[in-house]
Amino acid sequence: MGVTGRRGLGAETPVYVQNCRSSLGIHRVAVHTDKVHQYASLMSLDTFSVIAGISSESTPLSQQSVSLPLSFLFPQAHAYLGDSLVNWFLPVQEVKAIIQQLTYTVTDPEKFEGDVLIVNLIIAVTYFPPGRVLQPFAKTLGVVFKTLKAINPKFMKYFAGMFKGVMSRAKKGDLDTLWHMLPFFMIVAEMYEDEEAREGLKFLFETVDSGEDVLSWVDYLALPDGDWEGSETPEVALLNEMEHDLPLSWMMNKAYAQIKLKRVNGAVIGKFLKQAKGKLSKKSAHVLADAIRIINKEVKSAKIIKYAGESSIRKYIFSPTLLAAASATVLRRGTNGLKVFLAGKSNARYKPATVLAMVAYVEWESYCGELLDAENQTEETQNELDEKECGSYGLRGQRNRDQLTRLYSRFLADSLNSKYDEEREEDEVNYVISPGGHGALFHFQQIAQYLLLQRAGGEKLKEIEGSRWVWLYEDAVQKNTSGNKTDLNDAKTAGIPAWNRNVDIVLETSEGKERWIELKSYTAMAPTAEGRLKLAYLKGKPISQWGAEKKASGNMHKQFLLDRAAAEAKQARRRNPVTNTYEMVYLVENFEWYFQQFRVAPPRTAKVEIFPLFGQVNDQGTIYFSMDRLAFRRDQAYNQLNWGQGSFTTSTHIKHARMNKFLKTLTQIGFKEAADALLEEPGEILND
Repeated sequence: MGVTGRRGLGAETPVYVQNCRSSLGIHRVAVHTDKVHQYASLMSLDTFSVIAGISSESTPLSQQSVSLPLSFLFPQAHAYLGDSLVNWFLPVQEVKAIIQQLTYTVTDPEKFEGDVLIVNLIIAVTYFPPGRVLQPFAKTLGVVFKTLKAINPKFMKYFAGMFKGVMSRAKKGDLDTLWHMLPFFMIVAEMYEDEEAREGLKFLFETVDSGEDVLSWVDYLALPDGDWEGSETPEVALLNEMEHDLPLSWMMNKAYAQIKLKRVNGAVIGKFLKQAKGKLSKKSAHVLADAIRIINKEVKSAKIIKYAGESSIRKYIFSPTLLAAASATVLRRGTNGLKVFLAGKSNARYKPATVLAMVAYVEWESYCGELLDAENQTEETQNELDEKECGSYGLRGQRNRDQLTRLYSRFLADSLNSKYDEEREEDEVNYVISPGGHGALFHFQQIAQYLLLQRAGGEKLKEIEGSRWVWLYEDAVQKNTSGNKTDLNDAKTAGIPAWNRNVDIVLETSEGKERWIELKSYTAMAPTAEGRLKLAYLKGKPISQWGAEKKASGNMHKQFLLDRAAAEAKQARRRNPVTNTYEMVYLVENFEWYFQQFRVAPPRTAKVEIFPLFGQVNDQGTIYFSMDRLAFRRDQAYNQLNWGQGSFTTSTHIKHARMNKFLKTLTQIGFKEAADALLEEPGEILND
């Protein structure tokens, strides 16, 4: 053949084509340009028409784009060489195998072999830019798909379905998925070549339950390995040192050549997925692909930057902790809940690293508890307990695990509100403190802390939001005659006021007694001077004093006095949900209240938000002063009977929650994001 010019490929450069015809309509040619000297296989128009599915003879070939069934392999370009050749280069044998498998899908589905189709597609795509970078991996990829199809027999079917989605996107001009497939293939090959990482690859195969799941993994593995700025996601370098002068590089879109960040290493990601499997429950693993689909989208959002500031959640994209937290969130709050989780709130009182670490850890403890609570402790159950490294610890009791879901609903509310709310005393008739997102997240963190202490041999976490009844005796006679009774009707008959108390965390000592923990998350009215001693939501007013009567204000003071009364009596009542009867529980005296320590500064908030200081018991209007008082509208004898006659030190019961040891312990047991939190959280939070 003669010399022809290139069209649609930039400036015209002579292309010398040497024809070597074959009976298959495939032509072996030598291509020589100023940048490329190589051989390639070309196909005739007849062969091309069959493969491309061209049906309109009236439309000039130069105006047609490649269509089904192989259009997903190519950009929608119209460049051609002469009247009898098209400049798409395909290996002959692989084309025959592809056509055969595609034919089987229509004529004889039982003969269809997904792994054969995929392997030949991979080999075929290596003949095209930018797919040539796959050539060193092609052989390994062939082994991968042939050997791992037993892990999830439907994977090949889903993978073929994924190509249909790719074609649909490409027809709309979206070529990103085509490009993103390259790092997926390269990373999969690297995972398989590393024996330890191969376990992670098997886990990846197991999580796929649809073609959309495959697309999610393709897009996920195409994300950059590291943080980036802005809402534009940079392309990744396919090779550690990108070869910009690859053969046929003149055919690459310039946008694809502008490499900014490296891709994740296959051996690293495989080991990370193996770690993730060890943290996820079976249910979480089942929705992992759904979680990844949301992650792919939300990490590109500008909301991520606004929420995280200098510590973007993007740097945890390839973290087993993120996958554990994200999949658990999908289970408990759906995909909308995960969107809120990833976007966060601009005034959140924890850094993203802290939230990730504590959510993933609590979910691990929750699943361990679920396994331990299983009625039938089968060999499979024991094997999973060993695999998850649970030991004999976990968050026991289904009710406690359900309470986690309630906490999720509070700090991951499906709303457009970009901020969390504080607890508010709104209902003075029923003494209800309206919960807020700040308190829910703090509650969650403290659950994590007490689970850590339990695992270290400390007190058992008995109940979350434990409902208890505290009886306040009118006189010594009532206490002596009714002190051992439990039914609420007995209290009503004797005229004894019985108050319900929902305790944030109920611990159980080694002697079987209860210790109550109450949690508060409030901001100070101002970050300095007298403002640090007052609560912002009260607008400078002191905490109201409770009168031990109905229709009276003072909810927080009421809670504190009920805890104090129960500790003084060393007893309270609890309804047994199984028998629907009330039973006595016995308490230790050292109940504790913890106020969250935090500091959130602009630009995340309009002004500095910081935790309050307690002041002194003798300083009127301070938190210690307000909480140290007894009830009014009751005589001294009533107060002494219920809250004791001896000395009482308020400061031993009301404290600030410190996080230093908590984050260090999380780091030590494998939640490495907590190490970042130790560097990122303000010093006011971390002081011991």
